[in-house]
Amino acid sequence: MADYLKALNAGVAAAKKADANFLAINLVIHEASKQLSEATGQRLRLSKATATKRILPAPLEAIGLGATASLLMSASIRKAAAEIPYDALVLTVAGVPNGQLALCEWKEAQEGFPVSLKFSGKELTCRDKRSLEAGLMSVLSDADNGRQIDQLLRKAEIAVQSGEPNIIWVDEDEDLSPPAHLPRP
Repeated sequence: MADYLKALNAGVAAAKKADANFLAINLVIHEASKQLSEATGQRLRLSKATATKRILPAPLEAIGLGATASLLMSASIRKAAAEIPYDALVLTVAGVPNGQLALCEWKEAQEGFPVSLKFSGKELTCRDKRSLEAGLMSVLSDADNGRQIDQLLRKAEIAVQSGEPNIIWVDEDEDLSPPAHLPRP
């Protein structure tokens, strides 16, 4: 006879482990965001968010225009490019219009770990808190991300020098609890 109680207990134990994993993931992001914020006068904030990327119509991809095509595209071709949402790790710079930068594509397993980070043609798989910390350091130290972060910080500095208000985030009420369990594909 099937042992349904054993299966039920296993499911509850798996849920508790997943909750602990999500809490660990959120705490790593919170600590990284806190350090970046403190080091930049409350200018930077790191968070998980939904970003979008433009995908060219298949015929343009087929002839090899790829990512550089966006520089050469006419307005009508740009409109034909689909905007695809994806989960990302986002760096936000306060006081800069459009001051958000998707640092990497972010995928969490249903159990929290592993977390997959895709950026600059690389993919890292983080299986625990320590490897996630190392992965975030790799994302932040990436040259492509560094160039874009530097540009955003320069824009923020110009905004401060021009007398625009300084935006300060307060994290005291930030919810670090595990996310609600949503069905995953």
